[in-house]
Formats: sequence, C-alpha cells, structure tokens
Amino acid sequence: MKAKQISRTATSRRLRNQTLSFLYRLGCKLINVRLFTLRHRYSLYPFGITPMLAGRKLPMSHIAFSPRQRAPALPHTLSFLAEIGVPIADAAACLARAKATGRPLDEIVIGAGLISEEAFYRGLARRIGAPFLRSFATDPALPVPALNIGAAPLAPGSGARFALAPRGEALDRLLERARPGGLMPGAGVTTPSRLASSLRADIEARMAHEAANALPEASPLLSVRDGCTRRERYCLGSLAAGLLAAVAASPQLTISVLLLLCGALFLFGAALRLAACRKARGSDLPCPPLSDVALPRYTILAPLHREGRVLGQLVQALSLLDYPPEKLDIKLLVEADDAETLSAAGRLAMPPQFAVVICPPGLPRTKPRALNIGLRSATGALLVVYDAEDLPDRDQLRLAAARFAAAPRELACLQARLAPHNHAACRLAHLFALEYAALFRVIIPGFARLGVPIPLGGTSNHFRVDVLRRVLAWDAWNVAEDADLGLRLARLGWTVGALASTTREEAVITGRAWMAQRSRWLKGWMQSSLVHGRAVFRQERASPFEKLMIVSHTVGLVLAAMGFPFFLATLCWKLCDGSLLNPSGAVDGAAAIVSVLVFAVGVVALVLPLGLGARGAQLRFGAGDLALFCFYLFMMCAAAWRAAWELARNPQGWNKTEHGLSPPARSSERRVLIPRPLKNTAERPWPNRRARVAG
Repeated sequence: MKAKQISRTATSRRLRNQTLSFLYRLGCKLINVRLFTLRHRYSLYPFGITPMLAGRKLPMSHIAFSPRQRAPALPHTLSFLAEIGVPIADAAACLARAKATGRPLDEIVIGAGLISEEAFYRGLARRIGAPFLRSFATDPALPVPALNIGAAPLAPGSGARFALAPRGEALDRLLERARPGGLMPGAGVTTPSRLASSLRADIEARMAHEAANALPEASPLLSVRDGCTRRERYCLGSLAAGLLAAVAASPQLTISVLLLLCGALFLFGAALRLAACRKARGSDLPCPPLSDVALPRYTILAPLHREGRVLGQLVQALSLLDYPPEKLDIKLLVEADDAETLSAAGRLAMPPQFAVVICPPGLPRTKPRALNIGLRSATGALLVVYDAEDLPDRDQLRLAAARFAAAPRELACLQARLAPHNHAACRLAHLFALEYAALFRVIIPGFARLGVPIPLGGTSNHFRVDVLRRVLAWDAWNVAEDADLGLRLARLGWTVGALASTTREEAVITGRAWMAQRSRWLKGWMQSSLVHGRAVFRQERASPFEKLMIVSHTVGLVLAAMGFPFFLATLCWKLCDGSLLNPSGAVDGAAAIVSVLVFAVGVVALVLPLGLGARGAQLRFGAGDLALFCFYLFMMCAAAWRAAWELARNPQGWNKTEHGLSPPARSSERRVLIPRPLKNTAERPWPNRRARVAG
C-alpha cells in the first residue's frame, strides 16, 4: 500500500513538472522568444557552457534562450512610445540611433531617461491588458539558470502563472500581436530588473555552487578542486621514496642524473625564450578598423574586493574608452559583504553602461569565482577582464575587435601588454617593470607567433564569449586562473594571440606586498602544474614535443623558480672539486655538458628578453639593474618556497594586493569624477542592494 502511494506521488510530481514545462514553452513562444533545448553535445551547461568534456546529457532545467535580437523598432513600437508619453521627436531621434547602432529602441529610450523602466512596463501591461506585477515569487519546480530570458513561471498565489519582461525583438513581436485581454491568459508584466532580482534571489545558492563547481563537476581532471587522484598520490609517493633510496645508495650518481634531467628541461625552456626573442622582432599586419555599426557588443568584467580607494579611477578609465557606450556591458563584480567597495560605488555617478553585480556568498572566495558569476549574465560577443587599478589604452577594445574580426575562428583570446605606471617609484617597482617588459613585449608575442601555449596575464585578457563558455570558463579553485586558462585553451585546440595595446597598472612598492603577491602567483602555477602535468600521461594524441612544452610551461617553471639556486650551487661545487671538468662516467659527463650549456644559454635567455623589453618600453637597463635583477631572482626563489608552504596549508588562500598606494600621474585628458549620489545607474540584482550601498 505504501509503495503504491509513493508511486502515485512520483507520477503526479512528474505530470506537474511536464505541465509546467509545456506551459513555459508555450508562453515563451507566444512572445516569440526563441527557445532552444539543445541536446547532447549542444546542451548548454550552467553559464551557457557547452559540456564538450562532460559527455553527458543535461536535465530539462538546463535550458537557455537565444540572445536579444538587435533589430530596429517597428511602427507599432513608436505608436506605443507615444501612447506612454514619450515625445515623438525624442522617439524619432532614438529610432535613428537604434538603426545606426543596431540596439533595441526600448533600451535606448529607457537608458536616455525619457521614461522610467517601471512606467514603460506599466504602459505595456495596459497595452496588452495584463496585470502589472510589483511583487511575485518564481516557481522553484522549474528552475531557470539564465537571467536574460524575459519570462519566468510563477509560484501559486502570485496573481499570474507567468511573469513577462520582454526586451528587444521579443517586445516588438509582443506589441505587434497584442490583443488586449486575449494574448496570454494568466500572464503578468513586470520590469526586467524585478524579474532578474526575483530569479537571482531564488537561485542564489545554486548560482554560487555553479560558479565554483561547474568545471570540476563537468571534467574533474581539468580542475584543481579535488587535488591529486589516488593513483597520482601513489605515483608521487613512490617517486619520492625511490629518490630517497637512490640518494642513500649512490648520492653522486643521483645528483648527476637529477642535473641531467632538470638541466635538459631548463635548456628546452631557455631555447624557447631565445626563439621567442627572434620571433618577437617582427610585427603583425595591421587589421582594418571596424565601423561603429560593425563593432560587436563588448562585456567588461572588473572583479573588485576592498577597492574603494581606486574605484573612481577605474570608472573614469573605463568611461574614457573609445567604444560606443551603447555597445558596452561593464560589470563591476563585488562581494556581498564588501561594504567598502559598495559604499564607494554608491557615491559615484556611473554612466548607464555600468552595472554593479553583487556576488552571492560562497566558497572559494577567489577572483575566478567572481568572474564566473559575471560571465553568467554577460551580453557581449567579446569579453575582457580588467583589474581594479588598470588604465587601458583608449583604443584597446577597438583594436581587439578588429583583430578578432580579421583572425581565424581558432583565435580564442588576445593578451594585451601590461606595464606598471609607477616604475619610477622605487627600485623594486623598476625591476617589476623590467620583468613585465620582457614578458609582455618579447616572450608572449614570440610565443604567439611560434604557436606555443601562452600563460595569460591576470588582466587585459580579451576572449570570444562563446569559446570561453565552451571551455568551461575559469577554475574557481586555482589562484592563478589566468595561466591555467591559457594552457587549457591550448590543450583544447584554441590559439592565443598578443595585442599591441598597453594597460597600465600599479606595481607593488614594498617587499612584503611583492612576496605575498608573487607567492600567490607561484602557488597557482603549482596548481596548474598538477592539472596540466597530467596531460603528459593522459593525452595520447599529443605529440612528444607538445607534451614537452606543457611540462616546460608548468613543472619546468616551478622547478626553475624553486631550484635554480641549488642548481647553481651544485654547478659551482662540481667546478671547485674538479668533477665538472673531469667527469668519472658517461652520466657525469652528460650532466656536466648539459649544466654548462644551461648556464651559458640561460644567461643569454635571461638578459636578451630584458634588454629587448626595456628598449621597447623605454626603461633604463644597465649593469646595476642586471645585478639587482639577479637578487630579484633569489627573491623569486624564496617566494616559490613560501608558495609551496601555502599550497600545503591553504590551497585556495588569496593574498590580497592593496592598490592605490602609488597613484598614477594625472593626465590632461583624464577628467576627475565628482562623487554624486547614484541615480538608478547600477544594476541592482538583489532585493537588499539599496540598503547595502546606502550603508
């Protein structure tokens, strides 16, 4: 009897879910929002990600809608605007702008302040004879992960069965087919901001979970969340035990073998740097610029945490970008408990293209988790990541858009140059600037022309949004998410290019801040070594050269940072006791030859990129700077060992870098932002957003 009752309950629940699903599809089709439930390899994972690596179907809850169409308004839309009180002359001017930019007319009218969002959608409710919904609750039985869908099923007792908030072409078609009282029985109209707030409040916990776990749940071997597998722990333990046994049995032979293996890996890395220096001397062909109409919509993600000191500078720099404002989607990603940044945002008068997105609480509290949340609601075809202190070149987005338009489809990412604006603040900042000049002006452009995997920098990464979603976005558990993503793109067959545009940022000016920042970077490289080092044994289709490049970019870099002083000390010891020049066996002889080559080639591979980068960035680089840079390398070794300690104790710990301690010199072209009360310019996705900003 009990089994029959459970069976009837399950059957009724299944019928209820099927009915809700059918009504939901029917409602969306009536306003002509194209719903597509893609199956198997076309299914959309959370954030709109295609689970190419998951290889499994997804439940009905993972559905997504096509992006809003960018069509010019129709005459019935103009008549509707006149009906709700928009002057005809203003409506005609907005229509001309919509035709010129391809942006929906309703967004331009509301963004221009000709009518408020609530008044606009109240008029829409009167036009189609539907109730206007001020408060409602969405139905948790049919969760919807996408936020820009324009419709949602409501819970019983909400006064309607569906809430509609159409925009763009969906709004045009709804007005075209509107029949007062007869269009959609049971439907109500609300504003897009209220609908987004309700959906976000309902799925806050699920959003936080998916932002952190979408990648590791779809493909655990591409994430560092679970650490080493049991087999990997067994192999590492066996390797360590074998190494200790070899040292105990024959220390001289063991040291020679280690010198030979590590020296060969270092020699390969040095050869790659020299090849990059040779390739970096050329220049890419200029790409034809795109007109304003042809420019794609661009999303800018700026993750912020305790950045009240530099938020005004960031908003000012992004406001000065040479890009049509109506084609910008700028999201400032702020943690829910970050009162400092929220208070600073509330005092700034931001342009309409800016939106403050509050990230729901969750673990891990890292930058890539915030980026995953921002990617979820990104509306652009292209996307760039900027840090809080960044000052990008004004034409950087235009250059990136033109480069993507002219490049083959395989180009998934462009890395812009990074350069500290405060390199003259102290010697440490100058050494930091020399390192960045070598990396972003020589090594990365050379690697791009060689077709070698590129470890991305943490900012000014320009992506194709569809590719970023396809490769499962950022790993929230990796504290060097930029390098990890660059290597993952290469492993999956995508390419990364270098963009000849500069973003100025702030270099740390104290030894303690430098050590904390560099140890976090190297800890992330160690995590990436674990994730991508598996490719050597698991990627059967990769050639030996590709596997060697992966090892050189991961394990080789970590070993070089941690072990180069020991390598240098061993080389000097062998030179002093004569065993370097008079080896006792074949292994000792090979180790001696490789060690000498590593020393000779390594010095050239170190100095040449520094010199070329300094010349390109117009930085001072003399004998004194070279001597200080050698000391800088020993500081990097100390940071690497600290990173190993932190990796064992707190793998996801994020050493926050304070910004605004060395502000940039004011330029005549940069205007000062005058703090004013925020007037409905930031997206308020949470019900308590106003209270948080005010507090």
